[in-house]
Amino acid sequence: AGLAAAGAVEPPLWGGAPAWEADVLMTAPSDSAERPVWHLHYAFDSGLPADRYDHGQGQGDEICSLAAASRARPGAPCTVIMRPKLGALVIVPSAPSSEQCCRCANLSLGPVRIDWLRRSEATYEGRKEISGVQVDEWLTYAQFDNHYYATVDEARRPVRFMEHKKDKLKQWDFDLDSFRAGPVNRTVFDIPSDCMSFCSGCEQSTAQV
Repeated sequence: AGLAAAGAVEPPLWGGAPAWEADVLMTAPSDSAERPVWHLHYAFDSGLPADRYDHGQGQGDEICSLAAASRARPGAPCTVIMRPKLGALVIVPSAPSSEQCCRCANLSLGPVRIDWLRRSEATYEGRKEISGVQVDEWLTYAQFDNHYYATVDEARRPVRFMEHKKDKLKQWDFDLDSFRAGPVNRTVFDIPSDCMSFCSGCEQSTAQV
């Protein structure tokens, strides 16, 4: 902890690995007061780069809400794929085939950068304990306060990401038992060939990822 506090230890990479996946418990009243807690499966590949969010039943995700098919089916499972220059693809499997997928090319949307903590010069905030796990906390400010908690071992696995959007919590709690570092099947980031329509209102979206 002392070395990190003195600046001798760099902030961790996102997830601690170039490619990884994990189950996540989302707590996000910032996105949805009606459905603030849900589960998702997250996959990340810095080599593409791309990430994928498979939001489960009961989701209240703000990006999912860009799709008319999702708004028409509140809480229905929804998948979001982020690719550079493309922005976001929103897929709602329960919708009719012609409405299942839409694109949002808003430039504020894209995959998480693997080195975002280092690029933003995050500061070390000390050692904490979350659900019995020893973690190091890092803090940086962009549009909101960004708190990132990683395990204290060399793997530096993700334990929690937290921010406050207009004073409302958005928090990812990573399930370490499900965490898997290593290559992710890149087909999960493929863009459906028939996904040509644009999500309604996405050009006006200010969502940040």
